Amino acid sequence: MVLRRVRTIDLSILRLRYGVVTCLVLVLCLVMGSSVALAEVKQGAEDVCLAAPFAESCQVVKIDAILVTGLLRTKRHVVTRELLFDEGDYASLEQIQESMQRLRNLGIFRHADFELVSHKVPLPDGSMPRELNPKRPSRVLKIKVDERWTLLPFGSFVQGGGLTSGSAGLFDVNLFGRYLEAGFQYSRLGESDSFWRSGGAANSFMVWFVQNRFMDTYTRMGVDLRRALRQRRVYTEAGDVEGGFTLERSLATLHVNREMLRWLRVGASLELAHDNFSSRFIDEESTLLQVQNFGGLPEDSRVYMLRWNMALGRLNSDDFYVDGWRVFGAVGHTNKVWGATQTFSDFDVTARYYKKLKWRGNLAMRAQLGMTNTDYIQYLNYMGGLNRVRGYRDSRFRGRTAWSVNAEYRVAPLATRWVVLQGVGFVDAGAVGERSVTIDRVDALSVGGGIRIISPKIYGLIMRADYAFPLTPGEPSRLSFGAGQFF
Repeated sequence: MVLRRVRTIDLSILRLRYGVVTCLVLVLCLVMGSSVALAEVKQGAEDVCLAAPFAESCQVVKIDAILVTGLLRTKRHVVTRELLFDEGDYASLEQIQESMQRLRNLGIFRHADFELVSHKVPLPDGSMPRELNPKRPSRVLKIKVDERWTLLPFGSFVQGGGLTSGSAGLFDVNLFGRYLEAGFQYSRLGESDSFWRSGGAANSFMVWFVQNRFMDTYTRMGVDLRRALRQRRVYTEAGDVEGGFTLERSLATLHVNREMLRWLRVGASLELAHDNFSSRFIDEESTLLQVQNFGGLPEDSRVYMLRWNMALGRLNSDDFYVDGWRVFGAVGHTNKVWGATQTFSDFDVTARYYKKLKWRGNLAMRAQLGMTNTDYIQYLNYMGGLNRVRGYRDSRFRGRTAWSVNAEYRVAPLATRWVVLQGVGFVDAGAVGERSVTIDRVDALSVGGGIRIISPKIYGLIMRADYAFPLTPGEPSRLSFGAGQFF
């Protein structure tokens, strides 16, 4: 009996090692190709217009020196690393403009712009640029950035769907001025009527570290460690409560993502999750219904999920505006061979579209589709409350498949360098199903409006309040507020 148990433990360790090694091989392949990918991006940019180096339509110039102004904490290397050319290279106007957009998309600059100077100006060390061609004045590229403050203690308070969520912590997306990200977060989640009571809500913790330019390439690599508690109410199709439970999850995630082209990203991740269930923070009536309808709590589980993802398109940022489109898809799989307690797969795709409009307007649209073949209730797709659709109770809708669409029109009657007041009108819709979902069926539909208070100079500082009017039957939860845009 002891020998059999030892062999079982050894086999589980071997399966886990197999999954870890598989993920590490994928990471190694991505990292080994990073330098090549970076060179290809720059080489592709340098090929533009170089067949006719001084054609008027190409506006190609030789960059003898690069001068960066406006930096406070950020190292100069973070800026020059994003440029599609180096000092001494030829660059077209298109390449320079693309480089400025890359700087804005980092998120650590409110704005980035340039000026091409055809006369000598002092460099940062006080020296003058060297004349490489006495018959032509030096061309100096002056880059001006407006840096955001990124080292932030933060707090958020979100309420919607009968739940209240609060969080606090410290994070920096530009650690040491090197575009590294690290943070710690404490979160509290519970029913709105018991959130403030001692023992009336669940506490969660998370730490993370991300190297956004691993080895100075367009590769993003990071690790997340978290312990999360999440209450779930279980509803019938008619909207009646039929149970409830608290999920306690310990999760470690290793992820890597690489930019292959400016409109194409690929990546992979390994998630190690252990789930335990209890009736903590669940009212007595829901606990009894859970026993009557499901025979008790869900079984504890162990999942080792390997995910592959791809993103097409690009979202461009400028001040508080977003413009462009992106489609992100991910496929995940876990298997008993790796040591998991069940074999299943899931698939998620999200499409986003943003358009900058006149009169400080911004159109925002999102469509989501999720599918899974799992029997684990905690890995089903949920809608209502804090995500997907506004105006309904948290987790009001669930199923193996789900789709949702959101549209917002955002307009800013007040916009300054430090404060933006934005009004929002929105419509949300979605549906869930067990095996398939058809677009002619809508489970949730709501319209409404809200306000946003934004500080463009402080990274991620957005306060949101929305009021939704549900247009389909169900117990409403109209008011929601929190930190950040809804999407």
